[in-house]
Amino acid sequence: GGMPKKIKYCPCAKDLLGDLNKIVEALKGGQRAGAMSLLNRQLELKGSRACLLALKGMTQLQMQDLEGVAKTAQEFLQAHPDNPVACALSAIAAAAGADRDLAVARLQRALADPAEEIHEIVYEAIGAVAHLLVQTGDVIAARAHLGRMVDMLPEGDSGPRQLLMRLDGSPGVPLLLKQDWDLSPPPPEALWRDACQAALEVAERGAWSEALQRFQALAEELPNEPRVWRNIAVLAGNLAQTAVAADAWHRYAALAGEDLDDAVEAEALAQLLSAAEHPVLPEVTQTYAVLDTDRVLERLLSEKHVDRISGDLSSLGSDESPPPKAAFWLLDRALPHSGEGLTFDQVPAILGEMYLFGRETDREARLEFVTTKTPDIEAKMESVRQLLAEFGGELRKEEQVGEVPASSAALTWRWRVPNDVTAAQRNALIEQKRRDIHLNVWPDTPLPELDGKRPAEVAADPQYRVRLLAAILLLELAAEQGNMEFDFNELRAKLGLPLRQDLDPAVLEDRRVTLPRIHLVPAEKLSDDQLTSIYMLAMLYRATRAVRRMAVEILRRPSLKTGLNQAEICHSLYAFARNADDALEWIHRAQQEAIEAKQSPARYLLQELELRRLRGEPQECQQIMLQLQTQHGREPGVAQALYAWLTQIGAITPDGRPAAPPQAAGGGTAAAPAGGGIWTPDQPAAPPAGSSKPSIWVPGME
Repeated sequence: GGMPKKIKYCPCAKDLLGDLNKIVEALKGGQRAGAMSLLNRQLELKGSRACLLALKGMTQLQMQDLEGVAKTAQEFLQAHPDNPVACALSAIAAAAGADRDLAVARLQRALADPAEEIHEIVYEAIGAVAHLLVQTGDVIAARAHLGRMVDMLPEGDSGPRQLLMRLDGSPGVPLLLKQDWDLSPPPPEALWRDACQAALEVAERGAWSEALQRFQALAEELPNEPRVWRNIAVLAGNLAQTAVAADAWHRYAALAGEDLDDAVEAEALAQLLSAAEHPVLPEVTQTYAVLDTDRVLERLLSEKHVDRISGDLSSLGSDESPPPKAAFWLLDRALPHSGEGLTFDQVPAILGEMYLFGRETDREARLEFVTTKTPDIEAKMESVRQLLAEFGGELRKEEQVGEVPASSAALTWRWRVPNDVTAAQRNALIEQKRRDIHLNVWPDTPLPELDGKRPAEVAADPQYRVRLLAAILLLELAAEQGNMEFDFNELRAKLGLPLRQDLDPAVLEDRRVTLPRIHLVPAEKLSDDQLTSIYMLAMLYRATRAVRRMAVEILRRPSLKTGLNQAEICHSLYAFARNADDALEWIHRAQQEAIEAKQSPARYLLQELELRRLRGEPQECQQIMLQLQTQHGREPGVAQALYAWLTQIGAITPDGRPAAPPQAAGGGTAAAPAGGGIWTPDQPAAPPAGSSKPSIWVPGME
């Protein structure tokens, strides 16, 4: 029951032993309703005994009666406010109600109990809170709770470890948030050593809230001690106290200047956690009056800086309103007739989307303009008014439909390239544009991380050195997460900042390399064991640059030819390839390695099939399908996988009848294969079914 003594030694429960045995036997026999009846009867007779309430809560959990758990937890807490089981039940109830702060707080009260053994309901509460933290996007706290569960996993429970691995392998989670941040011990000679050690011992049993309070008290006495602030940052992160963690990481970075890399990574994490507080720009829908729909449509079709969005617009209608008559992109310049000789600064930028609606029974004809309220919003609005001219133009209303970070909006772009631009040409244009953004636009963009100043303005100021390097590191990690290629040392060099250099392999002997630095370990200087270990670690956390560097070195070494699956190594390089050509090269290599190892290459052929489809190569698709059918059709799962693929692309209907032939995505340009990491842009397309507006590919940084 969460009490400090076992039931048979506890005076408050000796008179219940016989009845408790009946309840337990009923539960063992699966008779939960009977057990609940016995429990309720004993609670009426004996009052709110801890053992009875604990069993009742456990039974309700098994019955998935979360409303009942909440009521039992409330009664339990009133009768036994500090009982860990009561607090744990309350945490589970709060997690079920998506009350994150209450769930974390109640769980911390449960973990404050110094008992050596943790109650099974407390363990379940850690899991409930961890799942809620995953849902709320509190990655650091979720990982901390899951890690706590992994340390105490009962036999047969692999769920927490699997969820943690999925979180660590997710492409949508920034690498910095996957880093394990250990608490720092005090220096041996420090006068505050005993106080620090006592706080660490409290934290060791998961009572992070109490430990945080102890370190915050230490910070008042030692405001310039970096280890104290680091521990505050780690513990606050574990507790999903994002603002507290961000402030502590800022303070630690400012004090930890003797280790520049540590300071930069700490400051980068602080900036990442503070991003939600940065200025945002609203995305809006502006509605303009239209007096003559036909004349406005004629004008929009004739203007060179307006481009029609082709495709079926019926999905944009609703019960309240029919779909628009037509949809257009408003461009900042005329769309070139051809992409021949096109340079990146000649490609038209998309200023927004326009949807033209006809007159309805109770509604006038209108044009809806969807855009972001960037500093040039007045110029955009004037362009719309000029297009409508004497046939409308009066702004009827404006509705906010979303928001984007102001700094992100300044560094992203949307393009409309001519239809004859090839995938290779488009990729080259994007690389040129991205290079211009990073080297020329970003250094001249005011950033909240720099007190609203421009990177070029503060590059020589020591006060901003760590903050500026951290901002660049975040750009670099975002590029890695998006599988984009750019050497950010060029940017550092342009601003006169220290470059990121390869690490000395000797560092592996006395400290762990952080995830943002793992790609700086020189693969060619590592032993086979070190190389294999770092490759596996990089794969686990999806550190793509490290995967590429380590994998290429593994394939180069004859000593690792038999110890590692060479086809799988090639497949990892396929999955994290930066473009479709590289991906094709590595998936071919994977097939060859599988054949040499006397393994079936069918899995890799299936992935090449999807890649070929995305590249718009129907003949190659036919050849691969024939190869799969004739050479591998009898292998387990191959026929089913091929059938599923044909159904997914619409080549056959779910009942197996022929349908439309496979089509290349985006008019024949390469995109990302399912499960892979190929980042290749596509041209703007018609709106997908069910969307509220056309889906426009937006290149650049997020």
